[in-house]
Amino acid sequence: MNRSNTKTIARNTAWYGLENVINAVVGLSTSIAIARTLGPSKMGYIIYMIWIAQVVSSLGGMGIPATTRKYMAEFLGMGDRGTARFIYLRTLLLQSLLATVATTGLLLWVLRDAAGEYKLASALIVLSIWPSMVNFISAQANVATEELSTNLPASVVSTIVFFIGVAATVVLKLGVVGFGASMLAMRLADFLVRVFPTFARIFAWETTHVFPTGLRKRMTAFAWQSVTSMIVALVVWDRSEFFLLKHLCPDIRQVSYYSVAFSMAERLLISSMIFGSATGATIFAQYGRDKTRLSDLAASAFRYLALTSIPLHLIAASLAVPALLLLYGNDYRGAAFVVMLAPLLCMPKAFIGPVQSLLESNERQRYIILATVLAGIVDVGVAWWLIPVHGAVGACIANGAAQLTAVGLMWTIGIRLYKVKLPWLQLAKIGSISILASLTAHFIAIHLEPLWAILLGGSASMVVLFGLLYALRVLELQDHDRFKILAGMLPGPLVGPASKLLAVLTRHGATTAVPNLTAAQLHQQEPPVIGEEEETAPGVKVSVVIPAYNAERFISDTIKTVLAQTYEIFEIVVVDDGSSDRTAEVAAGFPRTRVIRQPNSGQSAARNTGIRAASGEWIAFLDHDDLWHPRKTEIQLRCVTADTGVIHAERFDPIHFGNLWHRQVHLAPSGVMVRRQVLLDVGGFEESRAILGVEDLNLWLKIALTDWRFVRSETGIFQWLQTGQNYSANDFRMARADLASIDLGGGRVHCQPEEMERLRQASRIEYAKNLIAGKRWDEATELLRECAPGLASRWLSLARFLKVNRLARTNFVRELQAIDGKYASHVCSGECDLPDAHRKKCMESCSTPYFLYPEVEPQLSNSHPAEG
Repeated sequence: MNRSNTKTIARNTAWYGLENVINAVVGLSTSIAIARTLGPSKMGYIIYMIWIAQVVSSLGGMGIPATTRKYMAEFLGMGDRGTARFIYLRTLLLQSLLATVATTGLLLWVLRDAAGEYKLASALIVLSIWPSMVNFISAQANVATEELSTNLPASVVSTIVFFIGVAATVVLKLGVVGFGASMLAMRLADFLVRVFPTFARIFAWETTHVFPTGLRKRMTAFAWQSVTSMIVALVVWDRSEFFLLKHLCPDIRQVSYYSVAFSMAERLLISSMIFGSATGATIFAQYGRDKTRLSDLAASAFRYLALTSIPLHLIAASLAVPALLLLYGNDYRGAAFVVMLAPLLCMPKAFIGPVQSLLESNERQRYIILATVLAGIVDVGVAWWLIPVHGAVGACIANGAAQLTAVGLMWTIGIRLYKVKLPWLQLAKIGSISILASLTAHFIAIHLEPLWAILLGGSASMVVLFGLLYALRVLELQDHDRFKILAGMLPGPLVGPASKLLAVLTRHGATTAVPNLTAAQLHQQEPPVIGEEEETAPGVKVSVVIPAYNAERFISDTIKTVLAQTYEIFEIVVVDDGSSDRTAEVAAGFPRTRVIRQPNSGQSAARNTGIRAASGEWIAFLDHDDLWHPRKTEIQLRCVTADTGVIHAERFDPIHFGNLWHRQVHLAPSGVMVRRQVLLDVGGFEESRAILGVEDLNLWLKIALTDWRFVRSETGIFQWLQTGQNYSANDFRMARADLASIDLGGGRVHCQPEEMERLRQASRIEYAKNLIAGKRWDEATELLRECAPGLASRWLSLARFLKVNRLARTNFVRELQAIDGKYASHVCSGECDLPDAHRKKCMESCSTPYFLYPEVEPQLSNSHPAEG
């Protein structure tokens, strides 16, 4: 998740959070007052009517409003406010007509069929549908603009109106009629305060718009899919069990018990709704800006939801019964088991926001519908089976099973379609910690009165939770910057304690370690090698060399991360290697940036051109689609000593000719800084296209033969992306380049032919394994034909023959390679031209399996390669 998206999500999280916290506090207090006043029986009928009204309102609030949000956000993300304005005005008119029809139809039904004592109250509740449905358009338009603060005033005013209405109902004993009038007044107030300002603001936008060909068809399809999805979703998410409870269970109190349990449990979903809605707004806008980052955004959102939702729901389950008795009284003791189950069973809903937005932004609602249909079948089947016997408990279990089915299927589809990589190890840690905290709360609460059970049990569980989060290092350093934005928006007295707790949990200030920008794409980190007391080398000029080929989409973001460095970069040299797009024009628009154009000659030639043109003492390489952490240069310059030649940001240390030669370490150029004089001394990069893709390894090998040292800085300070333009994403070409590099490097030091062939065999096996994992059977076959007989090559040949790519994805292949190496007749004698110091280290690494650096799962792309 990049920093601009992080800030937008954090800002919207705060505004949407404030809105929902206000609604939750007032909603909970009023529901308690009403429940205590009416009792379980009367409350059951009113809840049933409210549910019917909400079903109608939700149906009308999904199709057209969801279309408004989706397409307004998309066009606003492209900077086209005129078309966004047109969409808003058109959908507002259509929604008003639909609301009129829906409200009229349901009102006629109520006036005809409602029970006499509930007829007026039911009619008032139904009339509240019209402003609620129309209001959805403006609310979703505000979400589309990523300015959720504009939704807050209406929520505050309507909530206050509802609170006053309920208070009057309780004091004046107006009963169910007072409650129905309060709901109508609340929704009218929300409508007046939200719709008119939003309409005036959007109406003032420019009127010029372009209605792209096919947009009307896309919008219509999206709306119908959204409505269809909502119809099915009502079964799963909007407690359709009310209908079955009313008709399958003779005890009307079970409706109240079920409502109370889920009303309490769904208060826990506030944090996930807040974050999910804010993230969803940014996902839709990001689709218009750059949809290649959507999977990373969804994965980060999932992790943050897990950090908050899993502990909250598990601890709440332990304290649910004391909370029920304290808030609702002994009349609702019959709901005890239901309120304990509800927090656990509604937890899956906390994770739906990011994946639903991911699928919707890519117009894949059919998968949402499919998942929800299957979940609806589960819901109705389990409810029909359990409700007649177990009442509210059966309804609760059915709803939980349906939620788990729907959310699980959606994430499975999202992971498969968009390669979303979830942090499973962290999820296991968070789950284990939360269970221990929950058990702590439970064993304390069972011995105490409700109030003390909540206070002491909750406090003890927090101590256990935060202690284990700290001990197991669950929070990472990048979490400090992201949560700090939210902490800063808390009320003044809470900012200081929250910031201190956050600093402790993230170990902020304990080391100077810098977070991974995208943890799923970077290597596992080890402890940093630099202490806080070290200072950046003063007065050092750093030149950044960026080779670029058809990089118009990426170069702007890349250069921005250079200009954002806390240590000021002396110059940026962009070498346009014969691009056919506007790469040079875009790059030339940035300060301290010099653009050099040359005919397409390859990445190595472009880098060498940049090295020759640069005047800085140090050269920092950066590929045109990679990004830097703001402190990357500052951190690496702290490592400068008199004999430092190369500074890198990988986890490997030490680095020498032997482990480079045997492919046991890997240095990505975008994380490397090299003395310019070192580069000139060794002749820079080899420009032969035969080694294109591993030319950086060839350079490191040349530097390793000198007396200059490779020094490791902190890791996680750059972001390497697989965009489809990376040459290294093509394993077959990389295999050919690596074999050519072995010939070139081995010839340079007169390596033994047998040792070179052993390295070639390891290279062919490694790349064949990756090709089979990526189902590129023909290219894998070509490499395997060149392999010498061995267990590893035969295993991969079997995998290729059976076309079972999973056989190549395990460490078993490396085990076979180790066995092949153990019984190989060749042992390196060290007879080569390496200097003595290098020869000893090379022979030591010779006894270790080759290609030990972390593997990258193959990612195939139809994009053209970065080289012309």
